[in-house]
Amino acid sequence: MAKTGFWLRKAQGKLAGTTIYQDGNGNTVQREIVAPKNPRTEAQLIQRILMHTVMQAYSKMKSICNHSFENVTSGTKCMQTFLKRNLNFAREKVSQMQSEGVSFYDIYNFAPLGNNGFVLNQYLLSTGSLPQIFTNFSPEATGLSFVPAIKVNTYQGVIDALGLKRGDQLTFITIEGPNTVLGQNEFKYSRVILDPTNADGSQAPLSTPFIVDHAVNAPSVRNKGAEHLYFGAIDNIATTGISFRNTIDANTVLGSAVIASRKEGNDWLRSTARLNYVANIGQVYSLGECLETAKNGISIVSENPYYLNNAGQGDSEAVEASGSDAVDPQVTSVAYDSYGDGANNHYVTMVPGMLNAITGADGIGHAIDIKIVFANGSAGGKLRIVDATDNNSTVITETIPNTNVYEWPWNQQQHGLHQFKLYVGVDEESLAYANYSWEFRANDGEGGADIRP
Repeated sequence: MAKTGFWLRKAQGKLAGTTIYQDGNGNTVQREIVAPKNPRTEAQLIQRILMHTVMQAYSKMKSICNHSFENVTSGTKCMQTFLKRNLNFAREKVSQMQSEGVSFYDIYNFAPLGNNGFVLNQYLLSTGSLPQIFTNFSPEATGLSFVPAIKVNTYQGVIDALGLKRGDQLTFITIEGPNTVLGQNEFKYSRVILDPTNADGSQAPLSTPFIVDHAVNAPSVRNKGAEHLYFGAIDNIATTGISFRNTIDANTVLGSAVIASRKEGNDWLRSTARLNYVANIGQVYSLGECLETAKNGISIVSENPYYLNNAGQGDSEAVEASGSDAVDPQVTSVAYDSYGDGANNHYVTMVPGMLNAITGADGIGHAIDIKIVFANGSAGGKLRIVDATDNNSTVITETIPNTNVYEWPWNQQQHGLHQFKLYVGVDEESLAYANYSWEFRANDGEGGADIRP
């Protein structure tokens, strides 16, 4: 049976205690409908697996998805939108397939708990009011993705095909191999502005060819990353549309999307985009496999496509951490108390993916209250802060209580410049960088911590 993503599967109906549906090869499959033995425990674990899968996708694509939703504030709000929309979509599809009696072992493309790998799915990457741009893949497996709508190789042809205007931005997004081991594929993107520019900086006419010698022609000075953007041959563009990848070398495109952007006044408009991907590529874990490993504490080695079903053979810590009482902690936001007094109105939110600067009084023993908000319950999880400027030495290690908001006073004893990173995970073995880091500097002035000017 073909292993395709659960967000693309289509169940077909029930008959006399069985379900009938089409498998990934177009075959009609009939299965007996079996109810789970412990629905409450399985429901909890499924929720965690879905959340973990979606969160790992955001972590992979946050450089785009942290500002890709029209009329949503960049950063935490966009992350929450990504998680909510994709988690709800995943719940809906899994629930639909479960109601049709499809086995959890036949629903694919999940990230096992404790494994930080990214798996391909039809994730919602952006939403907005601009026309949606669709991508697809060639049945000849050329290693490229296609935008079938673009049939004319001029800037005007691109604008007309996509319903855009001069100066709009196209962001070409790809998930690329050739390494298809879980978590080892690459997220790549490039920016192309639909504003052809002559060598002297003046505007070129929109009749200018868009692609010449596999590259963007007459590029705008606002383009970024486009020097690595590779376009396929344009001989058959009138039939197939343009083809592309984000590397000049021959990597295989496993997933793709194109997002349009436009600035109107102080607002940014986006197009809605979902990740399109090639099925049956790389390691794909079923929901049933992920449930089994979560219940039994079995580790899935990411270099292997399957695992040995040796329930009860893992160590006691792994069983405890991966069981029904442990939740893979997913960080929603991190903030610090800028006055050092714990008052809510004095908390400053850190920006994920950036180095956040904090200054403290000149001396030792300065207290900084740190607050972490989790997207889900976090009982049994671990949290660690390390000093990146001191060989990643541990500053603090905590067991996270079952709460969505966790606060503690952190006494910064170091003098001078230090950079810190936050790690979270189900257990000590699965701690992963949560994409929050900050820089602490001693201040010659007086008073508490504050944002460094």
